[in-house]
Amino acid sequence: MDYPCIGTCLIINKNFHPSTGTHWMKEIVPLIMSGGDPEPVDNIVNWKRVPWLELQQTASLELEQRPSPRLLTTHFQYNMMPPSFFEVKPKVIYVTRNPKDVFTSSFHHHEAASFLVDPGPQTQFLHKFLDGKGTHWMKEIVPLIMSGGDPEPVDNIVNWKRVPWLELQQTASLELEQRPSPRLLTTHFQYNMMPPSFFEVKPKVIYVTRNPKDVFTSSFHHHEAASFLVDPGPQTQFLHNFLDGKVLFGSWFDHVKSWLNAEDEEHIMHISYEQMIMDLKDSVCNMAQFLQTPLDHEAIEKIADRCLFKNMKKNNMSNYSTVPRELLDQTKSGFLRKVNG
Repeated sequence: MDYPCIGTCLIINKNFHPSTGTHWMKEIVPLIMSGGDPEPVDNIVNWKRVPWLELQQTASLELEQRPSPRLLTTHFQYNMMPPSFFEVKPKVIYVTRNPKDVFTSSFHHHEAASFLVDPGPQTQFLHKFLDGKGTHWMKEIVPLIMSGGDPEPVDNIVNWKRVPWLELQQTASLELEQRPSPRLLTTHFQYNMMPPSFFEVKPKVIYVTRNPKDVFTSSFHHHEAASFLVDPGPQTQFLHNFLDGKVLFGSWFDHVKSWLNAEDEEHIMHISYEQMIMDLKDSVCNMAQFLQTPLDHEAIEKIADRCLFKNMKKNNMSNYSTVPRELLDQTKSGFLRKVNG
């Protein structure tokens, strides 16, 4: 189905979920376009006032006969938009919302709407809605990029010394200032928790996001294995703590939001764990360009191969097998359980 996009203002929602602010926009934008005249919102129901692009009923509204600019709304992802969207390039207002609130609102919407699938219990719906973030994967990839593909740094230096954690006290003993530039560090800090020198120097940052369901699962198993972390308790209890932000480094939602809203965007590269899984070679290439480290095709191939999960799992400098069992008991949960970064 392809609707004419000439002179259209499209109000786009975040992902496929309703209740992310679209209905609010369907009130605001018509009032803006009418100069504040309440007539359109007082006399036209909102699904006709700003119809849904994805609904069959929209075809009966004869949108081509409407005066420009026409207003439409949709939950479509960018790559699902109709051909005319990419030809005409209409104005778009894209609305995002805290995923926790989207989940709650979407659950209640499914409960109320007979035309939607029964959501079932809230915990079951949560798994459908969401259905570790990749830091350790980065600690393998970036040193290989910076070495031009030479495996020496990942074969001979354990990853917590190779790319030390900014937040750990032990890092102070590594004399980072004596290391040649560029120095590599990693952290779980939110943007506003970074030290003052970060905002002065403005170093390059690769920020990795990951599906929160997988982050939750990975974090739960890590807490089970690591004696230096709080006992996670039952998985359902840990889930509540995770959603409420009562876990190490706080809310996943606040964390992602803080870095997405960060200043100096040109210094920050955003990449998702899922992107890396889909095309690791392309991800390596993009990171190398961002780090201004030219790599030939052979080096990219070599790095991508070294950073495959099966190969990282064999590397004792990367699989945490050298950590004493009393600190990290991998018989309870392997650190690299599957495609885990």
